[in-house]
Amino acid sequence: MSYKKAIERWNDGDKQELINEFYAEFTYNSNKIENSDTMRSDVERIFKRKAVRRFIVNDIAMKAWKILMKFRK
Repeated sequence: MSYKKAIERWNDGDKQELINEFYAEFTYNSNKIENSDTMRSDVERIFKRKAVRRFIVNDIAMKAWKILMKFRK
């Protein structure tokens, strides 16, 4: 999404959805550095509180996810 499009969506009142997309994108990119098996679809499913069957969570990833979820509330 372009910057201009993001600003339009923000001004149209779609702030929470943009914030959710940012958290998912940030989490995906951060985790991809440490875990090349990370898939964008898995991260999206986690943020939508859906099950991810192929995702193997290690302790570090789980702690990071819990911290991010605290900021999301």
